[in-house]
Amino acid sequence: MIVVDGVRGDMILSATLRSDLAPIPFTFEGTIRTTAETAAQFKDSALITVNQTAFRIVKSLPTASAAGVMADKPFSGVHVTAFADGLQALALPRTTAAIFENVALAGAFRACGASVPMKGDFTLDQFACYIGEIPTFALARVMQEEGVVVMWRAGSLQAMGYRELFAQTPIDEIDLDSSESIFSAHLLADQIPVYYSIAPDGQIITAPRTDAAQKLAYVPGKSQRALNNMGRVLVNRKSITGKVNPSIRAGDMLVVKGVPMVVMTVAQVIDNGSDGGPANQYTRVWLGVLS
Repeated sequence: MIVVDGVRGDMILSATLRSDLAPIPFTFEGTIRTTAETAAQFKDSALITVNQTAFRIVKSLPTASAAGVMADKPFSGVHVTAFADGLQALALPRTTAAIFENVALAGAFRACGASVPMKGDFTLDQFACYIGEIPTFALARVMQEEGVVVMWRAGSLQAMGYRELFAQTPIDEIDLDSSESIFSAHLLADQIPVYYSIAPDGQIITAPRTDAAQKLAYVPGKSQRALNNMGRVLVNRKSITGKVNPSIRAGDMLVVKGVPMVVMTVAQVIDNGSDGGPANQYTRVWLGVLS
């Protein structure tokens, strides 16, 4: 299910290949046994290939739990975190500011250091990522204001608005609800505020209220459209853990007992039982709806 080029399967103690709808939508984490010959492959900034996708290692930490001897040869272990190559700069604080008006979303990504092409572009009224700010936060903020998500598709980024996202043909229907349901009206009221701002004419403009108990939050300089979008968020409602399904991706649609839900996050996981337990492989999916 998870293949790291140049590494035997028995040298991978555990691995998680994760896709979601964040500015860096494809990541890899793994604990891998290394030898004197292979250790350099898993140092910081090294390039590795996982399931035919290039990833750049952004964190590499030695782990004593993976050390040992095999066939009279000592080996050590390393835990790595890697991002799809070409997106790693988005996780570094900016050394220069990136400030634009009427810029394409792809242009904002490029200005922040991304080198991966983007399909389905959108125009942003404004974008700002200041010196010392981490671009993923600025990009996530402006994507929320535009009602847009970004996903990983065939080696490139795919931007998609909420309406287009939920208009996709579902890839599967699940009638037997073996999923874990997640819902808390209290948390929704607390974590999804009604945003308001001041219009150029001095009038207070407010996003629609969906619950009488919602808190208010002020944001300066936002249009009515941006305020409306900021109040529409993807809310995790279900999670499913099942047999390995490498074809499912974040951004796909599933129907669970008649309710269309978007795949917010997918984790493909292998655990080869390094702690003495049985080996295990599974796919875990987090599903959501619009608030």
